[in-house]
Amino acid sequence: MLPFLKQAILHPKSTGAIAQSSKRLIDATINSAKLDSARAIVEFGPGSGAVTKEILRNLPKNALFFTIEKNPDFAKLTKKNCPGVIVYEDSASNIKKYLNIHKSKACDRIFSELPWASFEEWQQDAILNAAHAALDKGGIFLTSAYIPCVYFSKGKIFGKKLKNYFSKISKTKIIWRNLPPAFIYVCIKQ
Repeated sequence: MLPFLKQAILHPKSTGAIAQSSKRLIDATINSAKLDSARAIVEFGPGSGAVTKEILRNLPKNALFFTIEKNPDFAKLTKKNCPGVIVYEDSASNIKKYLNIHKSKACDRIFSELPWASFEEWQQDAILNAAHAALDKGGIFLTSAYIPCVYFSKGKIFGKKLKNYFSKISKTKIIWRNLPPAFIYVCIKQ
């Protein structure tokens, strides 16, 4: 919990959680992703790598997987906790650049642990535009939503914005055993 608290204090606009995701939230995320058919997977904002570890455990053979983490301290922590995982220190809006490095035109799963309710609208749009453009048709975009934050104005705006990018959006049940409680938006590109 200490790395998250430290980053939340130092970088409140770019750190959305005060603790690593709980096992229940991670399980809900992985189960919603239907990874068995995935060929190219990208994770935005892995933080300490808690979700990253489960993606690696469930990664289909020969699937491409990398993460994009803007915070250098979290990038270092993800690399330490998930040896061998590819971590790019950059904005998630540059996803296409890294897909191109791996000679991939698109991906079919994007996991996001980004603090959407902390972002300005232009930041939300830049990342959502990039994510939508990077996803194959039928691709799944999954993102955590923390209960207190979904009621903030930028959290509400983000929830509405998803409808501009994805035609099919669902939510998991609320995971109360998480700090803070959260659910997952599961968005499919049609």
